[in-house]
Amino acid sequence: MSLLILLVIIAGLLLLIGFTAFITILILAKRHSFRPDNKSKKNSSTDATLDPWAEAGNRIDIDNPEQEK
Repeated sequence: MSLLILLVIIAGLLLLIGFTAFITILILAKRHSFRPDNKSKKNSSTDATLDPWAEAGNRIDIDNPEQEK
């Protein structure tokens, strides 16, 4: 009977630790959510004008010629 009580106490403590960690992560994420990753918006206008297929074609000629040996 004491083993069952011990297992229930351990399970409760594990749940409490998990819940506390989850709440801590949520609080920290809400607190620091106002900081943007990219501080400049200058690159977003140039991304719209670039053709990804043309860029990939340009990189075929440039990338790693030493691998062809």
